[in-house]
Amino acid sequence: MAKKSSKKAVKAGTKCDTSRGLSGIELALECDISKQRTSQLEAEGVFVRNSAGRFERRRNVIAYIRRVRDESRESSRSPEAKRFLAAKAQAAELRNAATEGELIPIATVAEAVEEMVSAFRSELSGVPAASSRDLDVRASIEGHLNAAIERCRQRLEKLAPDIAAGRDPLKSTA
Repeated sequence: MAKKSSKKAVKAGTKCDTSRGLSGIELALECDISKQRTSQLEAEGVFVRNSAGRFERRRNVIAYIRRVRDESRESSRSPEAKRFLAAKAQAAELRNAATEGELIPIATVAEAVEEMVSAFRSELSGVPAASSRDLDVRASIEGHLNAAIERCRQRLEKLAPDIAAGRDPLKSTA
């Protein structure tokens, strides 16, 4: 002998009092979805309960229809359309970053770096003379400074391709 279920089941076509709003099961029947899906959509903010803890029929059915339409539009886009929208979004993000001062043209950065390096090298050229009157000591200091400057120049040359390609040179060489 089979057990009778103690749970009340709402059958399709059953009349219910909707003046106070719908229960989760009643809303599920209205939208032709499961009670679990109703709970998921409520958690996502698609379905909203009123102050009495019930679902307003019109508001929530319209919200569900809009959700289904949005999902349908998203899944029906071609790969080209999706790539176009992604590129368009990226371009907008770059414009916003430039407007907010987060992006600087690479030519401006290169010019600033060149100016700083030139000034630094110029300052270093006076170090040997300021360090000693002995010409041999000056020559030794100058040789060490020039070797250090050359090593820095070589390191910058290694970073140049990453910089020109728009990649982070410090992450690429790490």
